[in-house]
Amino acid sequence: MNETLNSIVEIIREAVPGLEIDPAKDSDRTFKDLGLDSLDKMSLLLGVQEKWNLEFNEEEISNLNTINDIYRKVS
Repeated sequence: MNETLNSIVEIIREAVPGLEIDPAKDSDRTFKDLGLDSLDKMSLLLGVQEKWNLEFNEEEISNLNTINDIYRKVS
């Protein structure tokens, strides 16, 4: 697993303690399918914004629904 993907998974684990993520299998699954609710998603995206010094607008937030979506945005 590359460093960027590893960082995203770590942010997810911090935002949603106890959630088991396997990037090899779960990268294209939606956050909803992984069991994240809208608050979990916002916590995750805030962590991503902070880590990579980004700011997502409403449209970007609505289009970031998988780990791979975030990966493509930050890499």
